[in-house]
Amino acid sequence: MLVPHSQGALYANEVFQAITGGSAPADTLKVVAVATPADSVAGDPANSSYVTSSADLVIAAARLLWAVLPANVTLPISGLGHSFIDAYLDPDIGAWPQIRPALDAAMGGFQPQGQLLVTANWDPRYSGIDFRMLVNGRDTTTGLNPVTGLSTGAGWATYCTALPEGSMTTTYVPIVSTGVGWQRQ
Repeated sequence: MLVPHSQGALYANEVFQAITGGSAPADTLKVVAVATPADSVAGDPANSSYVTSSADLVIAAARLLWAVLPANVTLPISGLGHSFIDAYLDPDIGAWPQIRPALDAAMGGFQPQGQLLVTANWDPRYSGIDFRMLVNGRDTTTGLNPVTGLSTGAGWATYCTALPEGSMTTTYVPIVSTGVGWQRQ
């Protein structure tokens, strides 16, 4: 995943095209742009995986010269309003709550060849969990079909698992350890 800031978004778009051969979504490379002076986000046809403040004076100046994606967050002005750390990543200012879901969505889009992307949800009270996934009754966290790309939070997980073989109906069952034993969710 590339998380470019400012002019880096222009370079990230070029890198994406050079690696993937185009601008269509890719399972192995994602871009989430911050304070972008670009008119698109490579690999994102909806151009939704970016965050740019309406108070960013550097991007406002770029808008006078060429086509730039519209602002999608309003932040209080601090200097030029363009600093990656002080303006966009500061949790007290407000862009981070928009950047984080864009990062989560991009991470959730990674899917290795021949694998199935699965999203599981459970009661968020179980925060420090040991996660397992049963596919047709088989534990996919070990053995021949291990879970890859596991990303978890309180009450959710996304991961990839090998596609099951055969034509029978497949059942996916997440189970979590509550510290007292395993529970199906």
